[in-house]
Amino acid sequence: PQTQHLLIVEEIPRELRSDRALYQYFDTLYPGKIHSASVVLNIPDLEKIAAKRKRAVRRLEKSNAYFEATGKRGTHVVGRKRFRCCGVETFP
Repeated sequence: PQTQHLLIVEEIPRELRSDRALYQYFDTLYPGKIHSASVVLNIPDLEKIAAKRKRAVRRLEKSNAYFEATGKRGTHVVGRKRFRCCGVETFP
C-alpha cells in the first residue's frame, strides 16, 4: 500500500526546476519509491502584476468600445483619480 508523505525542498538548482527533472532526480536517489514531484514557484508580486494587467486590459477594451460607438478616440490623463464601484472604474 502506498503511504502519503509531503516533502518541501527549497533552493532547488535551476536544472531541476521542472516536475520531470525533479522527479527523475529523486527517482535516481530512491528508485521506485517516488510517486510524483511538483515544482511550485513562489512569485509574490504575480497577483499584483496580474491585477494591474487586468485593469489595463479593461481600460483598453472600454476605450475601444467608446471609439467604435462614437468614432472618437478617448483621451487618457496620467494621474487622474478614478472611482471604482462594483468593479467598474469611472472618473469622479
